Amino acid sequence: MFFLSGVAKFLFVPLAEAVSFAMLASYMWSRTIVPTLAMYLLSSEDEYHAEEHVGEKMGFFRRYQQGFERNFEKFRAGYRGALGAALRSPVLFSVCFLASAVSRSCSSEFSARFLSKS
Repeated sequence: MFFLSGVAKFLFVPLAEAVSFAMLASYMWSRTIVPTLAMYLLSSEDEYHAEEHVGEKMGFFRRYQQGFERNFEKFRAGYRGALGAALRSPVLFSVCFLASAVSRSCSSEFSARFLSKS
């Protein structure tokens, strides 16, 4: 990149330098600042315990966060159930996967042939 000449040199060398410096800075931050801040911000002492706050009025952000957590736990439980079912019957999972792949391939071929003609 640094052996270019002419217009290409003036266009691409600054971009390459910017990307290189950004990657080096990102690497340095990921090895120094981010772990330190994560240690302080994610300490177990600051964990929220709902039973300690019974009867308190909840603000919008707390209600939103607790609703998100509740729905995420429901999603997680459903995913675990689906994963458990897939692991219990690998033949059924393989058939469903292949049927899905074939139908997707057929639908993309159909759309390429008939829908893209302008």
